[in-house]
Amino acid sequence: MVLDTQARSEAGGGSGVVNTRRMAMDYIRRGQSCLKESKDVFEEGDYPMAIRRAQECVELSLKAALRAISVEYPREHDVGRLHERVYKT
Repeated sequence: MVLDTQARSEAGGGSGVVNTRRMAMDYIRRGQSCLKESKDVFEEGDYPMAIRRAQECVELSLKAALRAISVEYPREHDVGRLHERVYKT
């Protein structure tokens, strides 16, 4: 779904206008924070956590890019349908 420059939000039961640029910048800020955390824990030798934080950085960066160009991405973590398409017999 492609959003207008400003998207309507119904979070919390109310409605309001959400600036997509502001949301994209927030994702970038949070992604930068995850990247810093990833570097910090990597230097401490906590490699699994470094990978987890780096993955979050990538996800937030992609969300920021999509939001910046007004593309709504799916909000689900269930890859079952994708799995069925790929491994359909």
